[in-house]
Amino acid sequence: MIYGILPLVFDRMRGTKGSVVICISPLIAIMQEQATRFTSLGLSAEFVGESQMNPAAKMKVVKGEAQLVFVSPENILCNPLYRDMLLTTQYKEHLVAVAVDEAHCVKTW
Repeated sequence: MIYGILPLVFDRMRGTKGSVVICISPLIAIMQEQATRFTSLGLSAEFVGESQMNPAAKMKVVKGEAQLVFVSPENILCNPLYRDMLLTTQYKEHLVAVAVDEAHCVKTW
């Protein structure tokens, strides 16, 4: 869960706000749980994927307004909405880390 504090650390180091960390996770239940946990700690965290039914949460992620973004490998690679968001100015300027959760599940690097 170290990646959870990275937005705060980078904001402090840079003297700015808006740092974003993307966490790629293969398990929807874990993404939902972690987003809920970090939100309860005062961080802006959202998960996106097939089970995310809240359009406001999706837009918050696309606009780069969430400090922690939990997304499945399939969505970040195959969904143009999430893949293209990485090319926006917001993500180019504020994305500070990409973490792979459950990395032991990755068969090929």
